[in-house]
Amino acid sequence: MDDKSRESIRKAFSDYYRQRYLDAEEKAKSSAIFTKVMYGHKWTDRLLRNAITKCYPHWLKRKVSNIAYAGRPQINWLPLVEARGPGQVFPQEGRELAESRALVI
Repeated sequence: MDDKSRESIRKAFSDYYRQRYLDAEEKAKSSAIFTKVMYGHKWTDRLLRNAITKCYPHWLKRKVSNIAYAGRPQINWLPLVEARGPGQVFPQEGRELAESRALVI
């Protein structure tokens, strides 16, 4: 990137923002809630912590984990890592795919 103006930097990160920012923001919020429940000192936090650790079924834990870990973004210029786990991985949206979609629309 030769031009280091504000507009060119904004344009360079527009793909990232469109593809990943909302997901990253949602993960940060859920992480904050999980941390509050797991390490909180209020009686409601203790009650929720006991319910999650003792009464939460394992099949539901796996299902929630598979949904949470399905979006694994990778760098565009490296080859994609093969899916070796039981969960399904969301497709990676690269620059070529975004450009082809822009041409179709």
